[in-house]
Amino acid sequence: MLFSKQRVTKVIEEQVNSELDTLAMPDKKPWKRINAVAGLILALSFGAPGKFSKNQETDQNTVITASLLENVSPVCAYADEKASVDDQQKLPRIKPEYDPEELKKLGVDAELQAKIDMAIDKGVQFFRDNFDEKRKSWVKAYNEKKFYSGGQHALSLYALLSAGVDPEDPMILDSLDSKVFKNGLKGFNRTYSQSVAGLAQIAFIRAVLNKYSDKFKMPNVLKRRVMDSLKKIKSHVEEIEQVMYDKGGWEYPGHSEVHNQPVDLSNTQYGIYFLYEAKRLVKNQKEKFKDQFDPNFTVPNEPFVKTLDYILSSQRDSVGDVKIYREQPDPRYAPIVQQVPARGWGYILDYRTATSSMTFAALICLTAIKDTYLTDDKLKEDKETLKKIDAAILSGVAWITHRFRADGNQVDEGAEPEHWKLYAMCNLERFSSLAGINFYTQTLEDGRTWQRFWYKEGAEFLINFQHSTEGSWPVADELFSSKAIEAAFALLFLNRHTEKSKTPVLPEAPVTTGGNTTE
Repeated sequence: MLFSKQRVTKVIEEQVNSELDTLAMPDKKPWKRINAVAGLILALSFGAPGKFSKNQETDQNTVITASLLENVSPVCAYADEKASVDDQQKLPRIKPEYDPEELKKLGVDAELQAKIDMAIDKGVQFFRDNFDEKRKSWVKAYNEKKFYSGGQHALSLYALLSAGVDPEDPMILDSLDSKVFKNGLKGFNRTYSQSVAGLAQIAFIRAVLNKYSDKFKMPNVLKRRVMDSLKKIKSHVEEIEQVMYDKGGWEYPGHSEVHNQPVDLSNTQYGIYFLYEAKRLVKNQKEKFKDQFDPNFTVPNEPFVKTLDYILSSQRDSVGDVKIYREQPDPRYAPIVQQVPARGWGYILDYRTATSSMTFAALICLTAIKDTYLTDDKLKEDKETLKKIDAAILSGVAWITHRFRADGNQVDEGAEPEHWKLYAMCNLERFSSLAGINFYTQTLEDGRTWQRFWYKEGAEFLINFQHSTEGSWPVADELFSSKAIEAAFALLFLNRHTEKSKTPVLPEAPVTTGGNTTE
């Protein structure tokens, strides 16, 4: 079927004009502008089909080429202008005010803190550079691990908010609305994903409240987002309760064949820690938002109480007694030295070795469980259980002290090395911050002691380990990890994101004014 010259010309002109109109509209999304340019190029490549003469085709091509060149320049200018606006919309990171005395307790001076801040800034920029605006996520389609999409997204969001990225930053607000975030929280990995999603929502609320300490000065749109986050946290709490093993603990729901046991310590830590942080949030913010807060939103004690037996029973046998040093309440007296059996934890009951990542995971669980007992009128009277918790915490700290290194995932002597360095470091920060531990004191073979400042050593390692230009960190396991996951763990460590427990984690050291050693 042949078309007349007029008919073909009209069709081409209509198509070209449509594409040019699209390019001229600054509110069009980038992919629509790209499609418009592609349409013009396609028209140019076909020229003028039909029974045109060669000269007529050249004339038509010339017209389209001229129009394309004429209009692409303004589009590029608009893109440059939009990029400039986007840069302005990227709100500066909210950096905490550092107390030099507090930093000194961690072994950190001003020079090292400046390097830490630079590493954090580079890490945040890595996430900015890899934010997919169309998907509103850092989980890109080409490398998405579908079974962790929601969890990866939530972990990135959690780390960025903990790093001080402004809660009103467009990247943060877009990521909260992402379909990846909303739709990627189901499946066999949902213990991890639901827990981290809840932690991200908690971090968002805390960031908003830190920025607007006066609720009445908070923009209404942000109030609505806070209320929405509270509802989602409640939903995540209910989901985590639902997938808990009936005797306590968590695993990959519906997939216990992953390790042929009903629970594992990694899933359990994430389930318990999220519930613990949700409980802390409810306790601290319920009064402030009492008009909007769901009065039925409570975090029950049952998951903590049920999980305790699993944590205590899965602690491994002692690898020998280790000296641990306890500061006395009165600084005039020397630290108390206690001989404590060193007992760590492994991933599952019969795992080949204890690891620092799982020992810290167990200690985090015990911290949350102990807080539950101490803050409940009935449970706090159970002195025998509290003694068991204290003994398990001390022996776990003894294992950590004996094997301590801030820059890796330590194992029992003679065991094969473990991966997941940054995951282990994230757990190190979480427990040490909860417990208020500034350093671990090791006893050397010659009897001398060595104060291991965990944050100083870990920060120095991460600064040197960071990609100098990209701002990311090496990936531990290509199958189960990604650059976003490793960068998130690193940022969570560097920012010391965990708030200290309001209740004591370590049992009180026995007071002495004479000799300073207890057996």
